[in-house]
Amino acid sequence: MFLMLIAVTVGTLSGFAQSDLVATLSHGSNLSTYYGADALSEAYTAAAEGDVITLSPGTFNAVNIEKAITVRGAGMQPMEGNGYVPTQIVGVFTVTVPSSSSSVLTLEGIQCFETVKMSGNNLASVNISKSRFYGLGGEGINLNAYSCVFENLTSNCYNGNTVLNCLNCVVKNPYSQGIYNQKFAKIVSTNCLVLDFTANSGHVLESCIFKNCVIYDRYDLSGTNSAQNCIGISYDGGDIFKNLVNASNVMVEGTSETAYATVFKTLRVNDIDIKFPSPNETFELTPTAAATYLGDDGKQVGIYGGTNPFDPTPSNPQIKKFTVDSSVNSGKLSVKINVE
Repeated sequence: MFLMLIAVTVGTLSGFAQSDLVATLSHGSNLSTYYGADALSEAYTAAAEGDVITLSPGTFNAVNIEKAITVRGAGMQPMEGNGYVPTQIVGVFTVTVPSSSSSVLTLEGIQCFETVKMSGNNLASVNISKSRFYGLGGEGINLNAYSCVFENLTSNCYNGNTVLNCLNCVVKNPYSQGIYNQKFAKIVSTNCLVLDFTANSGHVLESCIFKNCVIYDRYDLSGTNSAQNCIGISYDGGDIFKNLVNASNVMVEGTSETAYATVFKTLRVNDIDIKFPSPNETFELTPTAAATYLGDDGKQVGIYGGTNPFDPTPSNPQIKKFTVDSSVNSGKLSVKINVE
C-alpha cells in the first residue's frame, strides 16, 4: 500500500469536504483530482484520449463516454463487512467508440444497474473486465469481456458487424441477432456460464460459439450455433444440444433443480428465475463437478476453468479512501489518497 499526497486549493474543499467520493485523472505525468457524485463526469470532461480515470468506492453519476480512455473502479463485488458495491455508476449513459482512435476504450471494476449501449463501427475495440452490468448492448464493436457478470447481453448488427467475446463471464439473457442487411452479430463464449438464452420473447442466439461452457435453458440451441466441450442443464432433463453436431458436449442428468444441485455449490435454478443472483454469489462448481466436467484443456468447464479463471478483484491499484488534512499551508490543503 502507498499514499499519494496531493495539494488542492482551499476554495476547492467546499465541494468535497462531506464526500467520500474521489476520481483521479492521469494524463501523462500529471494527476488531477475531482470529488463528489459528479467526479466521474468532471474528470471525463477534462480527459483526453489515452487518459486513465480511477474511481474510489461509492456511487457516481453517469456520463456519456465518447473518448478512448480507461475508467477503473474499485470493483463490482460487495466490500467485505459493509455490504455495498465498491464502485457503482448510476443513470443512463452510452458508450460511443471513436472510429479513428488508436487507443482502446477500457472499463474495469464497476457496476451499472442501467442498460448501457455501446456502439462504433469497423469493429472498434472495447475491453471490459471485472464488472457487472444489468444490461449491455453492442453495435458495430469488438467487445472483449473478462470476468464480468451480465444480466442481459445483446449483440446487434444494425450499425455494422458486431462480435462480443466473453471469457470466464456469467451471461444471462444473451441475444444475438444474426444476419441483418448483410451485417453480422454474434457472441463468442469461452469458459462462461450462459443462462436463459430464450428467456425474453423473441430473444434467440444465432451463429454463436460456445467452448468449455456451462449452459442452462428450457429450450434447445438452434443449429446455427456451435458448442464444444460444454455441459448443459435443461429445465425438463432434455438435450439442449440435440440440434448441434455433437462436439463432446454432455447433458447433466435430471431436471434443472437436481442438476443445479449436482453442478453448483450454492447457485440454484430459483436464483435465476427471479432477479439475477446476489453479488455474493460465486457461481462455483461442486468439487465433484469441477473434477468430472472438463474442457478440451483438461480443466473444469465454466468460469473457473481455462487460463484466466474468474476473479472479480480489480487487477490495478485501487483508491480505497482519502482524507483531508485540516491544516492550511500557503493557501492549500493536503489531501491523502490511499491506493492499494
